[in-house]
Amino acid sequence: MSSVGIYRTFPNTSSGGKEIAILEGIFDPVQMQEIAASSGVPLTVFITEYSGSSLNLKVFTPKAEKGESDSGALAALFHLFGNQQPSLHLFGNQFWNTHALDVVVIMSETLQARCKDDLWWLEQGIPTVQTVELSPLRVAAALNLESDQIQPQMYTSSTGRPKLLVTVPNTQILDAIRPDYAALQELNVQTGSSGVIVLTTHAPRAESDVDIRFFMPKQSKEDNAGANTAACVLGYLVKCLGIPRAEIAQGYAMGKPSSLFARHIEGRVWVGGMVSRVK
Repeated sequence: MSSVGIYRTFPNTSSGGKEIAILEGIFDPVQMQEIAASSGVPLTVFITEYSGSSLNLKVFTPKAEKGESDSGALAALFHLFGNQQPSLHLFGNQFWNTHALDVVVIMSETLQARCKDDLWWLEQGIPTVQTVELSPLRVAAALNLESDQIQPQMYTSSTGRPKLLVTVPNTQILDAIRPDYAALQELNVQTGSSGVIVLTTHAPRAESDVDIRFFMPKQSKEDNAGANTAACVLGYLVKCLGIPRAEIAQGYAMGKPSSLFARHIEGRVWVGGMVSRVK
């Protein structure tokens, strides 16, 4: 067995992003679960095979195997191919046509990954955005806000896993949300979605383009950094605001500031982010 380190994916500060353990040389699922249970981090990723253009991963929480994890895939890619700190700018139009290395990441689902200047990007798919008819009063109540503190038009956005999307005027209102998870779950059932994204494009933090929070009613918890969440946000930005690329701030209300980069390229959304080694 060889433990190869602890990483943070999508961090904006030393306390932001998601902490992930990376290991190699373990192939027994029972042993994997035992290691994950004692790792002290939310996710443990086992690299089971790397064949030059494909990468096989197994991902475990302390309690069970997790079918897929974009954060885990990014941490594994940085472990294998380098963890240099790239500049934090979004690349120009020539980015996708020059010096890109393709790797297929195989978990319970297959992801396409590309690297440019040590920043890894994962393909999230083709975004679909639809308007939904919901009572602003009901949605605001589920967020413990006033009805005039949310925009009346709401959407579902998806690259395969639809999420309900609500917009608010500023980060002060965003931070004031105190979710009623049971009420949010009812909204998810009604709209055929899983999870609720609340966002603002007005004066977001960390020089980002948009500031978001993502609530997972089934687990009664909030997520501080998610690639698929970022992809859904960009789908909305592309369709409704004509914005094809964005830096997305997430996790500030939780004290876990995170930054994710998203780009809309040839109809598909790609999400990337920084990775730092903790130890």
